[in-house]
Amino acid sequence: MKKTITLFTLIICFATAKAQDLILTNKGDSINCKITKVEPQNVYFTFNKDNQIRSTLINTTDLKEYKFNFYKTTLLPASKVFNNQKYSHWRYGVNVAYGYQTAKSGANANQTERDYYNGLRSGYSFGADITYFIQESYGVGFKYNRFLTSNSLNNVPLTPKNGNPTFIGNLSNDISVNFIGPYFSLRSIPKNEKNALIMNLALGYVGYKNNEISDKKYEATSSSFGAMLDFGYDVGLSKSTALAFQLSYLASTLSYQDVNDGVKTVRQTFDKNTYIGLGRIELSVGIKFRSSN
Repeated sequence: MKKTITLFTLIICFATAKAQDLILTNKGDSINCKITKVEPQNVYFTFNKDNQIRSTLINTTDLKEYKFNFYKTTLLPASKVFNNQKYSHWRYGVNVAYGYQTAKSGANANQTERDYYNGLRSGYSFGADITYFIQESYGVGFKYNRFLTSNSLNNVPLTPKNGNPTFIGNLSNDISVNFIGPYFSLRSIPKNEKNALIMNLALGYVGYKNNEISDKKYEATSSSFGAMLDFGYDVGLSKSTALAFQLSYLASTLSYQDVNDGVKTVRQTFDKNTYIGLGRIELSVGIKFRSSN
């Protein structure tokens, strides 16, 4: 999880680094500025002239070329840059996904047990999220994700948890993992303004539930802290809707679980080497709605 947060922190530092643009006129003048909007006839920009912040435009017929992020630093306070570019402040929608849990089976498990628990690695999830973009390139949001997986096997040796002799029976597990929490979002919009590259880092609550049937019915529950990293791309269907493709990774582990057998609840705690891993990769598709209000 630390690696996930560190990676996103580096991405944030790179994406939000201060830089200025270059405008080169037909007369040979070089202008150190911040370009705020580009149109077929005009380029709008803000620049510092004699310690005075000015916003103006230049006709493209008087323009030789322009380059974004040409200069590494800026003398323009963000509050003084007039942004002529309208952009969507809100992004919200739903998605469905195929997920695969990356945690390995126990080292002491036999081949039958490994095959069974490997069958619990893959599953499906659904989710919803909403983002408010403070600026065109970054914003904050909130998300919910629910992952579901199950497996069953008949006529297998089962050892009761109370120590009774092993017998032949049926085994099944029905597992759900919920994630809910806020996130920070980065966005890059290409020139067509309909598509967008999205990166999110969410930190929040992870809830775990496992309904197991072996020698009897058990319900195991637990909770933990988790981080979810998203890399997505919106394909614009219109100015207000987009088809969203996303690759996500959840980082989380469980240090305990409360097991209820219908009579009493017993807490099982694990040492660091035997934590239950909930790490998961997801590939999702969804529909997103965008609004500038």
